[in-house]
Amino acid sequence: MEGAWNIMTIEYKDSKRIVGLSTDMSSNIVTINHRLSNDDDTAYADLGSALSNSSWVMRYKMVISGYSASSSNPNNSYLFALSKTNTDEQDTQSLGFKLQIGGVGGSVAKVSGGTSSQNTGEGYSGADFTTTVANATWYIECIRNGADFSVRITTNSDYTGGENKTWSTSGTVEDLRYIKYTNRHNTTSSWVLVSTISDIKIYDGVTSATGTFVRDGTWTASASNKVTVATQDIKPTDIQDNSILVEKDTARRYWFSKPTVVDDDLSNNEGWQSNTSAWTYNASGDYLDFATITRSTTAQQIYIDVQDSAYLGSGNNLSDSEWTARFKIRTGTQSSSTGNVLFYFGFSNNLGDSGTTQQTVTMKMNFNGQANENNMTLSVSRVNFENTSPPARVNSDVYANTNLPYSTDLYMEMTRNGDVFTLKAYSDEYVTQASSTSVASVTVTGISGLQYIKAFNDSEQSQSYTSGGARLYDMEITNGSATWTYQAKAKTPAQIGNLKVHYDATVGVTASSNSVSAWADQSGNGKTLSSVSNPTRVVAGLNGKDYLDFNSAKSMRATGLSETAPRPFTMVAVINPRNGGSQAIIRWSQNNYLALYQNPANTYYMSGGTELNLTDSTLDGSWNAFFMDFKSNADGGTLQINLDTANAVSGTLGSNGTSGTTATLHVGINADNNNWQGSCRYAEIIIFDNVLTAFEKEDLYEHLKTKWGLP
Repeated sequence: MEGAWNIMTIEYKDSKRIVGLSTDMSSNIVTINHRLSNDDDTAYADLGSALSNSSWVMRYKMVISGYSASSSNPNNSYLFALSKTNTDEQDTQSLGFKLQIGGVGGSVAKVSGGTSSQNTGEGYSGADFTTTVANATWYIECIRNGADFSVRITTNSDYTGGENKTWSTSGTVEDLRYIKYTNRHNTTSSWVLVSTISDIKIYDGVTSATGTFVRDGTWTASASNKVTVATQDIKPTDIQDNSILVEKDTARRYWFSKPTVVDDDLSNNEGWQSNTSAWTYNASGDYLDFATITRSTTAQQIYIDVQDSAYLGSGNNLSDSEWTARFKIRTGTQSSSTGNVLFYFGFSNNLGDSGTTQQTVTMKMNFNGQANENNMTLSVSRVNFENTSPPARVNSDVYANTNLPYSTDLYMEMTRNGDVFTLKAYSDEYVTQASSTSVASVTVTGISGLQYIKAFNDSEQSQSYTSGGARLYDMEITNGSATWTYQAKAKTPAQIGNLKVHYDATVGVTASSNSVSAWADQSGNGKTLSSVSNPTRVVAGLNGKDYLDFNSAKSMRATGLSETAPRPFTMVAVINPRNGGSQAIIRWSQNNYLALYQNPANTYYMSGGTELNLTDSTLDGSWNAFFMDFKSNADGGTLQINLDTANAVSGTLGSNGTSGTTATLHVGINADNNNWQGSCRYAEIIIFDNVLTAFEKEDLYEHLKTKWGLP
């Protein structure tokens, strides 16, 4: 099995130096657009050899989104399992996790396994889970122990808690070699979900997740394109800041940066501001005291700005993509009367009260005098806090009605992962979840600019209800995520290799009194550019090096680049556009063309028959490296400036260059019809015979940046 899968071999050489194989540093993300269809949607990974027939453990993370179901038939089965075969059927020998979506029986998760002779040919679906299928992040653990097979589903990333079900096999289930997903594909319905499976780990020959584990290898998917596979970074993060990691097989080097961590134990008042004497900082007890919480039209609020120096510092809000907040809180007392008293604590983009438009991520506690609505929810809103319905505002219970304990210390953990927000309650310091259900997750888009940590009451109803005794003891924020940054190693185009053409203004230029008649190809393929109207060589004009100025409708052409289907490939141009009207910067071929254009509105068009548009007025009159990926017809293309992900565009690119003949390369002119003549300045043009990897681009840009003095 070692020959087929990646065995983790990361070595910690000293406190800040780590080495390992590049295959140790990433894992697959399998995205499944699940549906009930007459079409086969299947994907599998081959282990290379079968697992033990008596003991193994499989763990993986499953994020469910886009869930849609109904109680009407037919139901929709989703199977993710270890299987004896890689066929598209659910009834072969297998053991795994199955979701039944919709149908009269309702949506339910199941232990799944068995053979085609069981359960009238559908394979066996063992014990049903009571846990509700929902849009959330789940952690699945499957264990085989002889004839017993168990599955645990939990929201805890350490695979504890949640719900565990066991089934005993009654038939022969052996020689399981494939990780497999398949849908039910003998009828149709509209019940669907989208799931991503990641961090797959398998421990063979054991019944607990200990020792060496292996990861999934290469996935093969059916032609329906409903299953796609990408990679994610899994480099270690529980290490010292500024550590270095070296991949032994590629010699790539990475530097580690920890996220910003703020730990306020409230031993000092770091700047909390209150609008009421009922909510104060208690210096002797080191806590915020919410002595009296009211339900009235008088707004109560206490807050701190995360841009304060004791927190994230000037100009720094909570990340719009990832953060974790932990805080110890004491729940309040029962309401003084039969009505509800509502208390909110969390993050907001402004200091408005409960009835205003704001973006918020909060823990809401409800204290009711009759003790029939004492609950806690995760409440996330992007518009009017009080009056908005989903999807702009979503609530989810951490403690359902009657379950929130009064006057109790709880350790709360609130997290953001993209648009998914989660709140968990622990009974101790973030080890033991308060109950198996004391967790909630919601998905809300458009939440950004969270600048304030604040507590506030419901001030939209004229009531006289009160609660008291709530306290906040500490606040810890981890903002952003740990990052590994690739340390690019400058490489020339020749060192990258696989060149189609390469024009460098510092070499191979034929000129008389700096009037250029030819520009030689440095790739070794002999595709020299000849002048149609001579550009001018500017000596030592860019970082002490020559460049060519195509001002006043100058242009060049190289013939003999005839290819039936040159895509996919990467084109790189170091240029300084001069906006004088619509111009062709580079165009390959007359008819089946692949090109880069500029129009008077400072919009750059990368075209393969269909255009990708990028507008940036700052590029006019400045030197930059344009990276253009002309990918396969299905994958489209990408235009990126100086490898800046914020200055890039990707999408459909048309079918030019995927069939037919692409011939003459035109620089500064729109092919043979002599229009759209340009006025651009050129330092270097490179076309590779393949799409460069991200590492190759970074290495090349490191070279070009130093050579030409680019940003």
